[in-house]
Amino acid sequence: MIEAPGVTFPSVESLLPHGPPMRLVESVVEELVDGVVCKVVVGDDFVFLRDGEAEAAVCVELVAQSVACFVGLLDAREGITPRPGMLVGCRDARFYADKLRVGDELLVRVRRQWIRESMASFSGEVVRGDDLLATMELSVVAGTAAGALVDSGSTDEH
Repeated sequence: MIEAPGVTFPSVESLLPHGPPMRLVESVVEELVDGVVCKVVVGDDFVFLRDGEAEAAVCVELVAQSVACFVGLLDAREGITPRPGMLVGCRDARFYADKLRVGDELLVRVRRQWIRESMASFSGEVVRGDDLLATMELSVVAGTAAGALVDSGSTDEH
């Protein structure tokens, strides 16, 4: 569990299906109305590093993992295992920095914009201190709908 002033959050390991090295979010640090704030630290083992830097486009994955933490947190409160999900779209992505660097401590804020059945849209932003690095809107599907998308792409021959 992660402790925040007056609030306890489950570990990211229990909220995200990702394992190392793809689990990039370190912790949930704040709950928002319809969202969360997650912490990411770019360490030497950050999977997307090349010569100590990662492209800012990695922020899309940081926002997607933060969305998964939010959905996992809601599921945990309902007493169910966090549902699998899938990123199905990214709109209005804007990047205000070229690179992430080793040692960067980032906050990723996500807020649900709308939900219809198993599909939802989230706004997200990534900040480093006072600097805004990226903003975007992600569309995701959760639960059996995500599984159906994967299954429909099956190439098994009968």
